[in-house]
Amino acid sequence: MGKVYLETTTVSASKSIAEIQEILIRSRATNINQTVADGCVTGLMFTLQTSDGELLFDLPARSQPVYNYLRKQRSVRTYAKTGAMEADAAAAYRIVWRQLLYWIRAQFALIQIGMVETQEVFFPYLVTKTGKRLFESFNSGGLKQITGAK
Repeated sequence: MGKVYLETTTVSASKSIAEIQEILIRSRATNINQTVADGCVTGLMFTLQTSDGELLFDLPARSQPVYNYLRKQRSVRTYAKTGAMEADAAAAYRIVWRQLLYWIRAQFALIQIGMVETQEVFFPYLVTKTGKRLFESFNSGGLKQITGAK
């Protein structure tokens, strides 16, 4: 196993979240809200003006997969002795927000130069009338008729 992208970041999640929110503000987002669970920000919801009007997007920050990846890289013995569980959980939280920051920067750079439209890059995170993200609806079978998948 190799290193996970931005694995060595020491930048706090709160700093990365603030930087993302600043990018969203500069990109004329409105109604920026944080989703919080157990005292941690687990996502951002924001409204962006698009050619289709104002659209609501829900961007999750899933640190559990990063945590699982980090944990697999340690031996069981090291893990039990060093208290690495807490360290890996904190690192995963920092890493996932830093990764999202870099992704957001890249997406808005593409939008700014006209290479893509806002809907194109944020489409999976579009909140539907049911309150679910579009990808969640698609993944649960609600849109499989579009692709013809069985």
